[in-house]
Amino acid sequence: MILYHPNGEALVLNPAVWRAALDLAETAGWRPDGTLPPPSDLEQPPVVWRGAYEPALGQQVTRSDAAALAAALHRALATRPHAGRELRLLAEFCRCGGFLTCSSPGISDSLASLAVHVGTSTEVPSTLPVARPLHGPAADGQSASPQP
Repeated sequence: MILYHPNGEALVLNPAVWRAALDLAETAGWRPDGTLPPPSDLEQPPVVWRGAYEPALGQQVTRSDAAALAAALHRALATRPHAGRELRLLAEFCRCGGFLTCSSPGISDSLASLAVHVGTSTEVPSTLPVARPLHGPAADGQSASPQP
């Protein structure tokens, strides 16, 4: 899945990590506000939206909910020094404001999901934890930092 900030900053995240993060944050005191609905299909009748965080359909996590999620993740991670890097990246991403949740266009989500369901001991290679902005100033290369 991919999370997008309004400024174009994106975070590519395994859906299993997203689920684990939501559970971890709730155990650390986060009370979900619920998401705002994804854009509607004008060709279809409106659907009643119940504020779900999963699956990633383009729904919006508000700024205040993202801040509360970040705070809870930081509290939880403080007691888990060996927590995964993706959870720490997600906590920082949430701290920066509201975002959209979208499904990935590639097959990496499906592979990761399959690995979780079949209980493989082999780690599925993840996509880049932090993606470059897909549009905006850094996307055109003018303000992007130089690569080593």
